[in-house]
Amino acid sequence: MKMENVSSTRKALGNIQSSMLNQSRLVGSNGAISIEKNRKRKFNLDAENAMSLLRCNAEQGDGKPSLVTTSQQTQTISQEAYDLLVKDQVPLKYWKDLAEQRRQALEDALKQNEELHTELELLKAENEHLQKLVDQTLPLAELFKSLQDETSTEG
Repeated sequence: MKMENVSSTRKALGNIQSSMLNQSRLVGSNGAISIEKNRKRKFNLDAENAMSLLRCNAEQGDGKPSLVTTSQQTQTISQEAYDLLVKDQVPLKYWKDLAEQRRQALEDALKQNEELHTELELLKAENEHLQKLVDQTLPLAELFKSLQDETSTEG
């Protein structure tokens, strides 16, 4: 009997969140579920781990340069990427590198387009030449066929 009472007093999800338009009734603050806090916390933990590893290596190094493992490199790269995403201003070097990469990609695409254009022109010229040859050989083929038909009817 208690089960029946519990199920009858529960509201269906459709009743709780009747429409997506009513943002105030959705789950989370201001109608949105916040996962950014978890992401920031994860990045902060990664950054702290990377910094502590670098400090430990520096202390154990005895003044000698130490090799950085791929794990540490990955952590520093991910930290740098995160810093680029959250900083207000991106360094000028980033934009210069990006512009250089795009310029190189455009230059490569332009060279490829020029090569394709010249190849297309050559193929069009070859196609026209072959079409002229076909036009010249069609009457000869018809003449040969008619001569063959005449010899087969006479023989």
